[in-house]
Amino acid sequence: MAKVKIMNYNVWRGFHTFGHVFQQERLDAARRVVDKEQPDLLALTEAWHYDVVDHQKAFNFPYAYRAPFPREDQNEPIKSNMLLARFPLEAQVINLSPRRAALRAQYSFKGKMLAVDVVHPQVQCTEEEKIQELQPLFPFPSNHYILTGDFN
Repeated sequence: MAKVKIMNYNVWRGFHTFGHVFQQERLDAARRVVDKEQPDLLALTEAWHYDVVDHQKAFNFPYAYRAPFPREDQNEPIKSNMLLARFPLEAQVINLSPRRAALRAQYSFKGKMLAVDVVHPQVQCTEEEKIQELQPLFPFPSNHYILTGDFN
């Protein structure tokens, strides 16, 4: 299998404060790190979507995949896990619980499959509950598998 560089970045509330104030300096710092590392795949957790940041454009990736969480309130931002890629992937959303979704992306190269799951289990859960919440991801879809995200 070809080498694939993967990076995970928690963008914490989509680069916003608890009061929904956009923080340009955090986005700029993240861009510097990503530009320096040049990953092939960039997993983003807490990629909350306000009208301010287009994550795909901000990080300059040709492909973007998103797993939005179900919303309880239509006035709240869309919360999601994302995967930005330098090459096309097959992606799907896997519902984990009534409030969480994972993003599964797969890439086939020379007959081998790489699978990447991006997750963010609920913070207020116990470790046992987090394991239970992740059960829809198993068994692993490939021998070449990466589970990434924010596990709190």
